[in-house]
Amino acid sequence: MKKSVLYKGLILTLFVLAVGSQTIADAPSSNYDDPKYTGDIVGQIDTCLVLGSNEGVRIYIPGSSFEAITGSVGNFKMSHVQSGTYNLTVTQNGHHIGTIPKVTVVPKQINNIGTVTFCLNNNGNDLYEQ
Repeated sequence: MKKSVLYKGLILTLFVLAVGSQTIADAPSSNYDDPKYTGDIVGQIDTCLVLGSNEGVRIYIPGSSFEAITGSVGNFKMSHVQSGTYNLTVTQNGHHIGTIPKVTVVPKQINNIGTVTFCLNNNGNDLYEQ
């Protein structure tokens, strides 16, 4: 009889430990690192080629570590961005090209902002977004 009670107690203890450890394993250590709380931003930057190549354009969220650099045709992807709404800053060779306002990131989704074009005005000095 003592063995029966001992075995039942041991089995109950193991069960409680197993359930408790599973709950801890499921809890995210940080909401910001967990993909279910982040999304991606993709798009394309077109500089009208007056500013040079579409490659190497930097798109970033000021005050954060989130950034992307365009490929040969201007495509970019910014991954695991915390959910929220951001104004993206666009630079090339250290020069400010422009801003892409109000880009919203939704958890577990890809926000394709499409093609954003930055060209020179008729006076040849000022940038504008098409």
